[in-house]
Amino acid sequence: FPVTILHAELDRMNEQNQELSQEVGKLQTEILSLNRELRTLTQENQKLHLEINMLTGEVSRLKQALEAAQ
Repeated sequence: FPVTILHAELDRMNEQNQELSQEVGKLQTEILSLNRELRTLTQENQKLHLEINMLTGEVSRLKQALEAAQ
């Protein structure tokens, strides 16, 4: 009788472990996807920062040119 209970508990735990393993796999896949998205967003952010710096430089040059023209 105790062996039957133990066997049933092991089966239940095995089933639960399989379900948990599948969920961990899904989470890992989602994390990889989020990391790719983050990398893309980081690259876009860096490009935007460069563009802002270039535009700021142009605005400064235009401002200087306008001040010099006055």
